Amino acid sequence: MEETIGFIGKLYKIYALLLIVIAAGCMALMLNYASKKVVFVTAEEAQAQEEAKQNKGLTKTVNIDKSYILEVRSTDTKNEINVSLPSLLASKAEVSSRPDLKKISVMLDEDKTEYFLNNAPTGDFENIKEVIVSYDGEKTRLEFETSKAINPVVSTHGNVLNIALEDFSKKRPVIVIDPGYGGSQPGTVAGSTAEKDITLRLAKLVAEKCKDKDYSVLLTRTCDETVLTEERLEIVEIMGADYYIALTLDSNVEDTKDFGMSAVYNSHYYRNGYENVDFADVVLRSCAESSVNKAKGLIEADSDDVILMALKIPAVRLNVGTITNLTEAQLLLKDEYLDRIATGITDAVEVAIKR
Repeated sequence: MEETIGFIGKLYKIYALLLIVIAAGCMALMLNYASKKVVFVTAEEAQAQEEAKQNKGLTKTVNIDKSYILEVRSTDTKNEINVSLPSLLASKAEVSSRPDLKKISVMLDEDKTEYFLNNAPTGDFENIKEVIVSYDGEKTRLEFETSKAINPVVSTHGNVLNIALEDFSKKRPVIVIDPGYGGSQPGTVAGSTAEKDITLRLAKLVAEKCKDKDYSVLLTRTCDETVLTEERLEIVEIMGADYYIALTLDSNVEDTKDFGMSAVYNSHYYRNGYENVDFADVVLRSCAESSVNKAKGLIEADSDDVILMALKIPAVRLNVGTITNLTEAQLLLKDEYLDRIATGITDAVEVAIKR
């Protein structure tokens, strides 16, 4: 009998030891998991992953018909580059800035590689490692590979594109404006209106209004391109953002009379007495008062709001309107209406910075 009890006791000890080993292994796995930056993406973004691997942002497309490294001429012009464009295409040129890829790209819809071989850009090339012109069968791309993350401020003078290279070594507040969707991800589409187009137009209006401010405004995308969640987070991190404002649209197919804007915030973040709910409230109130004075309220973020949940800075996702409401959809197509919302965002940023 004593031998049986002793044997059972040994089994219990072995079982307890196994439990301790398993628990220790689980704890090690949890610590390893927690130490890594893990980003979950939506199903829509997962479908775009394969395309992004083949053509990530401004990297060369799979089929390049022509590609040349340009011999450029550096001038005494400080912190800016001048790009001469074909006169008929100057107003249609798209400029894309990707600080996470350290690239700035100028894109034209026709094959103009020969033009740039004879009309290379000029300016301050201290921070430019290489300039490449290529054609992929659809677009001509003039790509500037930079030595560091740079925020380009673009303006057009006749047929000359001026790209001012903002120096981020000077400490100024940085506000990242993140126009939702883009490229292969249109967002909600109502008729011929795509969410990605409205958010980009609004973001550009905000950037234009903030050109002469004592803070810097950076857009996560400046043209119709696919930018994945991980890339957006990387841009925010690289540029040392102090504030983050994402731009999206609401939709409600069950109630097409649903009208107004709302703001989503992360309730778990708190810094120096300035909670995200306060920042979201300032942005929402300012934009509503500048436009139609109709706000649906503040919404607490959930796990689907990956970027808001990951950031440790004042951050908000502003739903600037409800695209499934016909009246509001028509308003969102008007530049004058978007300009009023952009004014509201700018005013809110001013309040936040002075707080």
